[in-house]
Amino acid sequence: MKGIVVTAANPILINDAHTAVKNIENFQDEAQKLLHRLSQFRAWYAIKRPDGEWIFAPSKFIGYVDLAANTYSQFEAQMNGRDTEALLQNWFEEEPDNTPTGRELHAKLAQFLGKFGKKKNSKTRISLIATEPESSDENHLELKVVELIDGISKLLSPSARAELRKRMR
Repeated sequence: MKGIVVTAANPILINDAHTAVKNIENFQDEAQKLLHRLSQFRAWYAIKRPDGEWIFAPSKFIGYVDLAANTYSQFEAQMNGRDTEALLQNWFEEEPDNTPTGRELHAKLAQFLGKFGKKKNSKTRISLIATEPESSDENHLELKVVELIDGISKLLSPSARAELRKRMR
């Protein structure tokens, strides 16, 4: 099931770790198109691929549903990094840069950005996933169905909502 598409009026925040991870993966293909911004990002999020490679993406990119470089650039003024960072704290924890893992992450991020001729911001923070996202597509689909039902129920009259609640018990 494809996520909700970002529209001009409504960039939508993600609601699960699975989407954040998917967005980190997608950023690997989009980074080249955001060269002008790469050195400006401060809050980076990292995951380790099964082959051991660290991959990175900035909070403002991974915190919204279905972003690509063109939609990021188009809606950047409407998006808020503080909102995405607060949201991402539900699933990620900042890794101190003075730990062995922190030093490795900063070195790998510098290497990643160096491929584009960019350097990391001096105020860079890197966070790692603290909770494993649901790996089952079935669980992810079920959550999307629950979200859909919730959204539809809000459009119903109070009496219809009461009937829906009664039937769902």
